[in-house]
Amino acid sequence: MSDWNNRFTQLIRQSRPHLWGNWALASHIQPGAVGFVDPSTGAFKLTAQQLPAVSISESPTSSTWKLSSEGVSRRQIDVKGSGSIVDPSTGLRITPEAEMVWSFQNRDSIASEFAIAKEAAVTNLSVLSEQYSWLLAEAQKVGFAQQGRIAQGFGVVTEVIYAASGLNLGANESNSSYTLGGSVKGLHALLGEGGPSASGKGNYAYSRETNSIDKHVWPAKQGENTSAPIPLAFAFASFEGTTVLPAWRNRIKRLAIYLDSKASQVTTYTAKATLRYMVDGKHHQEPTLTITGGLSGSFANIPLAASQVTLEVTFIGLITNETQILAWDLPLAQWPMGQMHVDLVGTWPGRPSAIIRNDLNNR
Repeated sequence: MSDWNNRFTQLIRQSRPHLWGNWALASHIQPGAVGFVDPSTGAFKLTAQQLPAVSISESPTSSTWKLSSEGVSRRQIDVKGSGSIVDPSTGLRITPEAEMVWSFQNRDSIASEFAIAKEAAVTNLSVLSEQYSWLLAEAQKVGFAQQGRIAQGFGVVTEVIYAASGLNLGANESNSSYTLGGSVKGLHALLGEGGPSASGKGNYAYSRETNSIDKHVWPAKQGENTSAPIPLAFAFASFEGTTVLPAWRNRIKRLAIYLDSKASQVTTYTAKATLRYMVDGKHHQEPTLTITGGLSGSFANIPLAASQVTLEVTFIGLITNETQILAWDLPLAQWPMGQMHVDLVGTWPGRPSAIIRNDLNNR
Protein backbone atom coordinates (compact mmCIF):
# COMPACT_ATOMS: atom_id res chain seq x y z
CA MET A 1 0.00 0.00 0.00
CA SER A 2 1.42 3.36 -1.01
CA ASP A 3 2.02 6.07 1.55
CA TRP A 4 0.00 8.64 -0.34
CA ASN A 5 0.34 11.50 2.13
CA ASN A 6 4.12 11.25 2.14
CA ARG A 7 4.23 11.14 -1.67
CA PHE A 8 1.85 14.10 -1.83
CA THR A 9 3.97 16.10 0.62
CA GLN A 10 7.15 15.52 -1.38
CA LEU A 11 5.38 16.62 -4.55
CA ILE A 12 4.17 19.84 -2.88
CA ARG A 13 7.65 20.60 -1.53
CA GLN A 14 9.10 20.85 -5.00
CA SER A 15 7.60 24.36 -5.05
CA ARG A 16 6.56 25.08 -1.44
CA PRO A 17 9.11 23.33 0.78
CA HIS A 18 7.64 24.32 4.15
CA LEU A 19 4.26 22.63 3.62
CA TRP A 20 2.82 19.25 4.57
CA GLY A 21 0.15 17.61 2.43
CA ASN A 22 -3.35 16.69 3.59
CA TRP A 23 -3.98 13.90 1.08
CA ALA A 24 -7.18 12.60 2.65
CA LEU A 25 -8.60 16.16 3.09
CA ALA A 26 -8.95 15.76 6.87
CA SER A 27 -11.09 18.61 8.17
CA HIS A 28 -9.48 18.86 11.65
CA ILE A 29 -6.35 20.52 10.23
CA GLN A 30 -6.97 24.21 11.00
CA PRO A 31 -4.69 27.16 11.90
CA GLY A 32 -4.01 27.07 15.63
CA ALA A 33 -4.76 23.34 15.95
CA VAL A 34 -2.45 21.59 18.43
CA GLY A 35 -1.03 18.10 18.00
CA PHE A 36 1.86 16.14 16.56
CA VAL A 37 3.11 15.17 13.11
CA ASP A 38 4.70 11.89 12.11
CA PRO A 39 7.57 13.06 9.88
CA SER A 40 7.66 9.76 7.99
CA THR A 41 4.08 10.15 6.75
CA GLY A 42 3.09 13.76 7.44
CA ALA A 43 0.00 12.56 9.32
CA PHE A 44 -1.23 15.11 11.87
CA LYS A 45 -2.83 13.88 15.11
CA LEU A 46 -5.02 16.42 16.83
CA THR A 47 -4.74 16.78 20.63
CA ALA A 48 -6.42 20.17 21.15
CA GLN A 49 -8.69 22.13 18.83
CA GLN A 50 -6.91 25.46 19.23
CA LEU A 51 -4.04 27.16 21.00
CA PRO A 52 -5.27 29.68 23.62
CA ALA A 53 -5.09 33.37 22.68
CA VAL A 54 -4.23 32.58 19.07
CA SER A 55 -5.23 35.05 16.35
CA ILE A 56 -5.93 33.89 12.80
CA SER A 57 -5.86 35.97 9.60
CA GLU A 58 -7.42 34.90 6.31
CA SER A 59 -6.54 35.85 2.74
CA PRO A 60 -9.22 34.98 0.17
CA THR A 61 -7.78 33.89 -3.15
CA SER A 62 -8.92 32.38 -6.40
CA SER A 63 -6.32 30.22 -8.10
CA THR A 64 -5.75 26.83 -9.63
CA TRP A 65 -3.79 24.12 -7.84
CA LYS A 66 -2.42 21.50 -10.20
CA LEU A 67 0.26 18.94 -9.31
CA SER A 68 1.09 15.64 -10.91
CA SER A 69 3.86 13.10 -11.03
CA GLU A 70 5.41 11.62 -14.15
CA GLY A 71 3.18 9.58 -16.44
CA VAL A 72 -0.09 11.37 -15.59
CA SER A 73 -2.33 13.06 -18.16
CA ARG A 74 -5.79 14.61 -18.15
CA ARG A 75 -8.12 15.28 -21.05
CA GLN A 76 -11.62 16.61 -21.55
CA ILE A 77 -14.06 14.64 -23.69
CA ASP A 78 -17.33 15.99 -25.04
CA VAL A 79 -20.16 13.53 -24.47
CA LYS A 80 -23.72 13.24 -25.71
CA GLY A 81 -25.43 10.91 -23.32
CA SER A 82 -28.87 9.52 -23.97
CA GLY A 83 -29.80 9.84 -20.31
CA SER A 84 -30.01 12.91 -18.10
CA ILE A 85 -28.49 14.20 -14.86
CA VAL A 86 -29.45 16.79 -12.26
CA ASP A 87 -27.24 19.90 -12.30
CA PRO A 88 -26.45 20.59 -8.60
CA SER A 89 -26.09 24.32 -9.21
CA THR A 90 -29.57 24.78 -10.70
CA GLY A 91 -31.48 21.62 -9.75
CA LEU A 92 -32.45 21.25 -13.38
CA ARG A 93 -32.22 17.98 -15.26
CA ILE A 94 -29.72 18.23 -18.14
CA THR A 95 -27.89 15.98 -20.58
CA PRO A 96 -24.24 15.25 -19.59
CA GLU A 97 -21.92 17.59 -21.53
CA ALA A 98 -18.36 16.53 -20.77
CA GLU A 99 -16.03 14.14 -18.99
CA MET A 100 -12.64 14.79 -17.39
CA VAL A 101 -10.42 11.72 -17.67
CA TRP A 102 -7.17 11.26 -15.70
CA SER A 103 -4.85 8.53 -17.02
CA PHE A 104 -2.00 6.99 -15.02
CA GLN A 105 0.73 5.07 -16.82
CA ASN A 106 2.56 4.11 -13.63
CA ARG A 107 1.63 2.72 -10.27
CA ASP A 108 1.98 5.23 -7.38
CA SER A 109 1.45 8.21 -9.71
CA ILE A 110 -0.41 11.21 -8.30
CA ALA A 111 -2.73 13.87 -9.68
CA SER A 112 -3.91 16.73 -7.49
CA GLU A 113 -6.20 19.43 -8.91
CA PHE A 114 -8.18 21.96 -6.88
CA ALA A 115 -9.81 25.36 -6.92
CA ILE A 116 -8.04 27.26 -4.13
CA ALA A 117 -10.38 29.39 -2.03
CA LYS A 118 -8.22 30.98 0.69
CA GLU A 119 -5.15 30.79 2.88
CA ALA A 120 -5.30 31.23 6.65
CA ALA A 121 -2.44 31.62 9.10
CA VAL A 122 -1.58 32.29 12.74
CA THR A 123 -1.09 36.05 12.84
CA ASN A 124 1.83 36.19 15.30
CA LEU A 125 4.02 33.17 16.02
CA SER A 126 5.16 34.75 19.30
CA VAL A 127 1.99 33.27 20.82
CA LEU A 128 3.73 29.85 20.75
CA SER A 129 6.38 31.07 23.19
CA GLU A 130 3.81 32.94 25.26
CA GLN A 131 1.72 29.76 25.63
CA TYR A 132 4.72 27.47 26.23
CA SER A 133 3.55 26.28 29.66
CA TRP A 134 0.15 25.32 28.27
CA LEU A 135 1.72 23.58 25.28
CA LEU A 136 4.15 21.73 27.54
CA ALA A 137 1.25 20.33 29.57
CA GLU A 138 -0.47 19.19 26.35
CA ALA A 139 2.74 17.60 25.07
CA GLN A 140 3.19 15.70 28.34
CA LYS A 141 -0.24 14.10 27.90
CA VAL A 142 0.88 12.41 24.67
CA GLY A 143 4.50 11.64 25.54
CA PHE A 144 6.14 14.52 23.66
CA ALA A 145 7.80 16.18 26.64
CA GLN A 146 10.48 15.31 29.16
CA GLN A 147 12.12 17.28 31.95
CA GLY A 148 10.16 20.41 31.13
CA ARG A 149 11.08 20.38 27.42
CA ILE A 150 8.82 19.81 24.40
CA ALA A 151 10.11 17.27 21.88
CA GLN A 152 10.26 17.80 18.13
CA GLY A 153 7.12 16.69 16.33
CA PHE A 154 4.67 18.30 18.76
CA GLY A 155 3.38 21.76 18.00
CA VAL A 156 0.85 23.95 16.24
CA VAL A 157 -0.58 24.19 12.72
CA THR A 158 0.40 27.70 11.63
CA GLU A 159 -0.86 27.98 8.04
CA VAL A 160 -3.49 26.21 5.95
CA ILE A 161 -4.34 26.33 2.24
CA TYR A 162 -8.05 25.72 1.65
CA ALA A 163 -9.69 24.42 -1.51
CA ALA A 164 -13.25 25.11 -2.58
CA SER A 165 -13.34 21.89 -4.61
CA GLY A 166 -11.13 19.41 -6.43
CA LEU A 167 -9.59 15.99 -6.09
CA ASN A 168 -6.54 13.94 -5.10
CA LEU A 169 -5.97 10.79 -7.16
CA GLY A 170 -3.36 8.08 -6.70
CA ALA A 171 -2.90 5.01 -8.91
CA ASN A 172 -2.66 1.73 -7.03
CA GLU A 173 -2.04 -0.01 -10.35
CA SER A 174 -0.42 0.95 -13.63
CA ASN A 175 -2.62 1.91 -16.60
CA SER A 176 -5.41 3.16 -14.37
CA SER A 177 -7.87 5.94 -15.06
CA TYR A 178 -10.47 8.04 -13.28
CA THR A 179 -13.37 9.90 -14.87
CA LEU A 180 -15.71 12.64 -13.69
CA GLY A 181 -18.72 13.56 -15.81
CA GLY A 182 -21.23 16.37 -15.73
CA SER A 183 -21.73 19.88 -17.02
CA VAL A 184 -18.79 21.77 -18.50
CA LYS A 185 -19.45 24.63 -16.11
CA GLY A 186 -19.47 22.43 -13.02
CA LEU A 187 -16.35 20.44 -13.98
CA HIS A 188 -14.30 23.54 -14.82
CA ALA A 189 -15.32 25.23 -11.58
CA LEU A 190 -14.44 22.04 -9.67
CA LEU A 191 -10.83 22.32 -10.83
CA GLY A 192 -10.54 26.10 -10.51
CA GLU A 193 -10.04 26.62 -14.21
CA GLY A 194 -10.53 30.10 -15.67
CA GLY A 195 -12.90 31.28 -18.31
CA PRO A 196 -16.63 31.97 -18.40
CA SER A 197 -17.48 28.31 -17.87
CA ALA A 198 -15.74 28.29 -14.48
CA SER A 199 -18.24 30.57 -12.74
CA GLY A 200 -20.33 29.02 -9.99
CA LYS A 201 -19.60 26.11 -7.68
CA GLY A 202 -17.68 23.02 -8.65
CA ASN A 203 -19.62 19.79 -8.97
CA TYR A 204 -19.89 16.56 -10.93
CA ALA A 205 -22.73 14.21 -11.77
CA TYR A 206 -20.99 10.83 -11.90
CA SER A 207 -17.61 9.14 -11.65
CA ARG A 208 -15.98 5.89 -12.67
CA GLU A 209 -12.56 4.30 -12.60
CA THR A 210 -10.54 1.54 -14.23
CA ASN A 211 -8.24 -0.55 -12.05
CA SER A 212 -7.67 0.74 -8.53
CA ILE A 213 -7.52 4.45 -7.66
CA ASP A 214 -7.02 6.00 -4.22
CA LYS A 215 -9.31 9.03 -4.46
CA HIS A 216 -10.38 11.94 -2.31
CA VAL A 217 -12.87 14.22 -4.06
CA TRP A 218 -14.48 17.43 -2.77
CA PRO A 219 -17.48 17.58 -2.85
CA ALA A 220 -17.43 14.03 -1.59
CA LYS A 221 -20.71 13.03 -3.22
CA GLN A 222 -21.80 13.32 -6.81
CA GLY A 223 -24.68 15.66 -7.53
CA GLU A 224 -23.75 18.00 -4.64
CA ASN A 225 -22.13 21.41 -4.29
CA THR A 226 -19.48 21.96 -1.63
CA SER A 227 -20.66 23.38 1.66
CA ALA A 228 -17.32 24.78 2.88
CA PRO A 229 -13.62 24.90 1.86
CA ILE A 230 -11.49 21.89 2.80
CA PRO A 231 -7.85 22.01 4.07
CA LEU A 232 -5.42 20.84 1.39
CA ALA A 233 -1.95 21.60 2.77
CA PHE A 234 -0.51 23.08 5.96
CA ALA A 235 2.57 24.46 7.70
CA PHE A 236 3.55 23.30 11.19
CA ALA A 237 5.65 24.82 13.98
CA SER A 238 7.31 22.52 16.50
CA PHE A 239 9.80 22.82 19.36
CA GLU A 240 13.22 21.70 20.45
CA GLY A 241 12.95 22.31 24.17
CA THR A 242 11.87 25.93 24.49
CA THR A 243 13.04 26.96 21.02
CA VAL A 244 10.29 27.42 18.44
CA LEU A 245 10.97 25.78 15.08
CA PRO A 246 8.66 27.88 12.87
CA ALA A 247 8.72 25.75 9.70
CA TRP A 248 9.33 22.24 11.01
CA ARG A 249 9.79 19.57 8.34
CA ASN A 250 11.74 16.77 10.01
CA ARG A 251 13.57 15.86 13.20
CA ILE A 252 16.80 17.81 13.53
CA LYS A 253 19.54 16.02 15.50
CA ARG A 254 22.55 18.23 14.78
CA LEU A 255 23.23 21.42 12.87
CA ALA A 256 25.52 21.50 9.86
CA ILE A 257 27.08 23.96 7.43
CA TYR A 258 28.16 22.65 4.02
CA LEU A 259 30.62 24.63 1.91
CA ASP A 260 30.95 23.88 -1.80
CA SER A 261 33.41 25.44 -4.27
CA LYS A 262 32.10 23.56 -7.31
CA ALA A 263 28.32 24.06 -7.17
CA SER A 264 27.97 26.32 -10.23
CA GLN A 265 31.50 26.35 -11.62
CA VAL A 266 34.89 25.41 -10.23
CA THR A 267 36.27 28.14 -7.98
CA THR A 268 39.95 28.92 -8.45
CA TYR A 269 40.42 30.41 -4.99
CA THR A 270 41.52 28.51 -1.89
CA ALA A 271 39.33 29.38 1.09
CA LYS A 272 39.89 29.02 4.82
CA ALA A 273 36.67 28.72 6.86
CA THR A 274 36.39 29.26 10.62
CA LEU A 275 33.24 28.60 12.64
CA ARG A 276 32.51 30.20 16.02
CA TYR A 277 29.42 29.96 18.24
CA MET A 278 28.10 30.13 21.80
CA VAL A 279 26.67 27.26 23.86
CA ASP A 280 25.43 27.89 27.42
CA GLY A 281 27.29 31.16 27.55
CA LYS A 282 30.63 29.68 26.47
CA HIS A 283 32.54 30.44 23.27
CA HIS A 284 33.42 27.59 20.93
CA GLN A 285 35.52 27.50 17.78
CA GLU A 286 35.77 24.64 15.31
CA PRO A 287 39.10 23.77 13.64
CA THR A 288 39.65 25.83 10.50
CA LEU A 289 38.79 24.14 7.20
CA THR A 290 40.95 24.67 4.12
CA ILE A 291 38.98 24.23 0.90
CA THR A 292 40.85 24.33 -2.39
CA GLY A 293 39.14 25.14 -5.66
CA GLY A 294 36.77 22.43 -6.84
CA LEU A 295 36.42 20.72 -3.45
CA SER A 296 33.99 20.94 -0.56
CA GLY A 297 33.96 20.79 3.23
CA SER A 298 31.59 20.89 6.16
CA PHE A 299 31.03 21.66 9.82
CA ALA A 300 28.65 18.76 10.40
CA ASN A 301 28.48 18.42 14.16
CA ILE A 302 27.24 21.76 15.48
CA PRO A 303 25.20 21.45 18.72
CA LEU A 304 21.48 22.24 18.54
CA ALA A 305 21.94 24.77 21.35
CA ALA A 306 24.45 26.82 19.35
CA SER A 307 23.72 30.54 19.12
CA GLN A 308 25.50 33.64 17.78
CA VAL A 309 27.02 31.53 15.03
CA THR A 310 29.56 33.18 12.73
CA LEU A 311 31.17 31.67 9.68
CA GLU A 312 34.35 33.49 8.61
CA VAL A 313 35.55 32.66 5.11
CA THR A 314 38.93 33.99 3.97
CA PHE A 315 39.81 33.68 0.29
CA ILE A 316 43.56 33.50 -0.27
CA GLY A 317 44.79 35.93 -2.95
CA LEU A 318 48.15 36.42 -4.63
CA ILE A 319 48.66 39.80 -2.97
CA THR A 320 45.87 40.28 -0.42
CA ASN A 321 43.25 38.05 1.14
CA GLU A 322 39.53 38.79 1.19
CA THR A 323 37.38 37.88 4.20
CA GLN A 324 33.60 37.50 4.37
CA ILE A 325 31.50 36.80 7.48
CA LEU A 326 28.07 35.18 7.61
CA ALA A 327 26.15 35.20 10.90
CA TRP A 328 23.03 33.64 12.44
CA ASP A 329 21.67 34.42 15.92
CA LEU A 330 19.81 31.13 16.43
CA PRO A 331 20.32 28.67 13.56
CA LEU A 332 18.07 26.01 15.07
CA ALA A 333 15.12 28.33 14.45
CA GLN A 334 16.52 29.89 11.27
CA TRP A 335 17.55 26.75 9.34
CA PRO A 336 14.36 24.72 8.63
CA MET A 337 16.25 21.47 7.95
CA GLY A 338 19.06 22.16 10.41
CA GLN A 339 21.43 22.71 7.48
CA MET A 340 22.99 25.69 5.74
CA HIS A 341 24.54 25.35 2.27
CA VAL A 342 27.12 27.98 1.28
CA ASP A 343 28.67 28.17 -2.19
CA LEU A 344 32.20 29.51 -2.59
CA VAL A 345 32.40 31.25 -5.95
CA GLY A 346 34.97 33.26 -7.88
CA THR A 347 37.58 32.87 -10.60
CA TRP A 348 40.81 34.79 -10.34
CA PRO A 349 41.29 37.69 -10.92
CA GLY A 350 37.57 38.22 -10.27
CA ARG A 351 36.26 38.86 -6.77
CA PRO A 352 35.42 35.74 -4.71
CA SER A 353 32.35 35.41 -2.51
CA ALA A 354 30.56 33.10 -0.05
CA ILE A 355 26.89 32.91 -1.08
CA ILE A 356 24.04 31.22 0.78
CA ARG A 357 22.50 28.74 -1.63
CA ASN A 358 18.80 29.18 -2.35
CA ASP A 359 17.74 25.55 -2.32
CA LEU A 360 15.22 23.37 -0.47
CA ASN A 361 17.59 22.82 2.45
CA ASN A 362 17.89 26.53 3.13
CA ARG A 363 14.24 27.53 2.62
